[in-house]
Amino acid sequence: IKPSSNHPIFADAKEDFIAATDGTVLEEKGGAVATIHSNTTRGILQTVIPVDGHQSHITSYRIELLGILATIILAQTLLCQTRKKYTQITGTIYCDNKAAVHQYLQLSGTLPPSISRANANDADVLQELRHWKQKVPADITIKWINAHQAKPTSRPARLNHVADRLAAEQHKVGPEWESQQLGEILPKTQAQLIIQDVLFTRKI
Repeated sequence: IKPSSNHPIFADAKEDFIAATDGTVLEEKGGAVATIHSNTTRGILQTVIPVDGHQSHITSYRIELLGILATIILAQTLLCQTRKKYTQITGTIYCDNKAAVHQYLQLSGTLPPSISRANANDADVLQELRHWKQKVPADITIKWINAHQAKPTSRPARLNHVADRLAAEQHKVGPEWESQQLGEILPKTQAQLIIQDVLFTRKI
């Protein structure tokens, strides 16, 4: 789904950045959502991206990580394009996948701290997140939110509801936006195993 935007404009203020992510898998195809909002001057940018990869590797966890990655990259792009020097701005990303939230909070530095971490499932996405987490010119944290609330009354719950709806839209798109079986090696991954057109992102 092509990005849509109502020009989020960020003020150098606490909690001026708020975002929600989500992911979905259906019939071995995945879609990840990034939706970003500015608070002081209300604006929104949202997009859904297809998640490529072999059917055995497309998991809800990987898709949620990619939704977080898309949000972090967009945050860095939006904040840097204004050419402001932010000193006060903070923000929160809301995600309904506990495992993805936990992994993001554990990330530090530019390289995995151990061989086991380097060989973990979806280590390629985690390495991208390490890189981009260091680049964002704002203190942006991530919090878990309960998914599929019957009556989403809080703003984070409403944003999660919107992200969930957008994720479902990915399964209705035409061939040009569908997930592909063979994905590309992510930029911060130096080498990756490919066997019979399967790019391995999980343990063998």
